[in-house]
Amino acid sequence: MPSIVDDLMKGAIEYEENAYLKYQKLSERAAQSNIRSFLITFANYRKEFRDRMVRIMESDAESDLTPRAVRMLYLQATEHLYREGRVDLTNLQSVLLFISKSEAEAYKEFRKVYDELPDCKARKSVEAVLTDKEKLRNKADHLYHDFIEAAY
Repeated sequence: MPSIVDDLMKGAIEYEENAYLKYQKLSERAAQSNIRSFLITFANYRKEFRDRMVRIMESDAESDLTPRAVRMLYLQATEHLYREGRVDLTNLQSVLLFISKSEAEAYKEFRKVYDELPDCKARKSVEAVLTDKEKLRNKADHLYHDFIEAAY
């Protein structure tokens, strides 16, 4: 019988998979190669995060999570933050703003999870993912500012 931690990690993996698929779906609909390239790049980042969460789950490092951390991860994993909304796939500004906001929200939610983790093996593993999520959030923000706001 799977434990709540197993269910939680599967939920977190599903969260990353959904984000990956969202970027992939948008990239397939984008007609412009530069926009498609940005979306594919961020899809690949989300796929990498998914794969890392799979490795954490397989290592059993998450087995010492507290029930509160489990609940927080479950909430983070089941929230659907990546809605298409009004993304204009013909407009670079719209796409980069979508990516920037999506990555900022994903980082914020994952940070909440990390903050709830006790000092344990899982915390160390999740900390590395959090650091990379922060880098990705910053990269998305810099892309938006470099391409869009620098033009004004």
